[in-house]
Amino acid sequence: MRKLKKIIGVANLGVILSFILVFNISAVKAADSSLRLAGAFEITTSDITQDINDRININIPGLNFSKITGEVDSEGYLYIPWIGQYIGAIYRYAMIAASILAVVMIIIEGAKIIVSAGGEMKTSGYKRIGQIVVGLIILWGSYAIMYNINPDLVSFRALKIKFVQTIPLGDEGNDPLVRDALNNSDTRACYDTPTCQTLCAAPEKTWPSVVEGMVAPNKVNKIPNNITGIIANNYSVKPELITALKTVGETADGKGYKIRIGSGYRPLFNQIKLVCEKVQQGNYAALGIRVAWPGGSRHGLGIAIDVALVKDGKILTMSNDLINELEEIMRTGGFVRYCAEWWHFELGTAGTKSRPPDLKSYCPRPYAGER
Repeated sequence: MRKLKKIIGVANLGVILSFILVFNISAVKAADSSLRLAGAFEITTSDITQDINDRININIPGLNFSKITGEVDSEGYLYIPWIGQYIGAIYRYAMIAASILAVVMIIIEGAKIIVSAGGEMKTSGYKRIGQIVVGLIILWGSYAIMYNINPDLVSFRALKIKFVQTIPLGDEGNDPLVRDALNNSDTRACYDTPTCQTLCAAPEKTWPSVVEGMVAPNKVNKIPNNITGIIANNYSVKPELITALKTVGETADGKGYKIRIGSGYRPLFNQIKLVCEKVQQGNYAALGIRVAWPGGSRHGLGIAIDVALVKDGKILTMSNDLINELEEIMRTGGFVRYCAEWWHFELGTAGTKSRPPDLKSYCPRPYAGER
């Protein structure tokens, strides 16, 4: 009878511990649900977003990776939670495994106590059970204490990655009719496939640093970081554009937006590098269309910028209404848009090809170019 009571007592202890274990597993899952990060950042195409989401193939019961919905913060950073969520799942299952092992050890020690005739084996069994129970208290108690102090102590933060927004290169090159003085072959480092192949085959140290009509690097200034309504991102432009951007920034700020600069002055060397990348890839069709000829871009004059519209810290996906809104804002500083690209604005080029004739006119609407 005494042995039977001991067996029942050990069984009851096992059931109680199992109940505690299940309760704590549920608590951890609930806490995890409240701590799970949104994992949202902006990617310009839903196809890329879906492709990334579809590649997450790790199957752990209770682990649900956050879906990417398409947002970046005002500084252009992505927050990817998957690594933290994966480590968190392993951590939770490690706690569960440790608890199950502890229950099994308690049952084993209880069985030893039952079959023992007393003496040292019985004392040792009780001692080990006490140590296991203390271990379980520490295991789950430390989690509960840290979670109540600060939930971030038991969560894993999202990975922070700088996101470079995709903006097609090529500005004026998208319009085959643009053949003004800037795009004259005499002012370009190369102007067709054969001349660009020759240029790219030469050592970089022999590449020209400037061509006629381009602005030297010492003639441009960095856009200050303290202009209201402007996210400068360390780009440079001619001094008169900085003055114009102050007006634009105030207008944007008054409407609840910020203007994020995505490109500014582009040195000739950088433009040659872009062209030579296409040459090395054998993508000659992109020359002069997707990538402007070196010396044939107004970015090289320091009078062109590529921009994006930001609201509440998020880069906006541009609809036709937002494109029109952006053009209105940029016009307050005297900028005109290159009509084939919603993001490309220039100062002092009204009336040239593929641009509005003056600051009272607009690009054709709705926008029909690439996005």
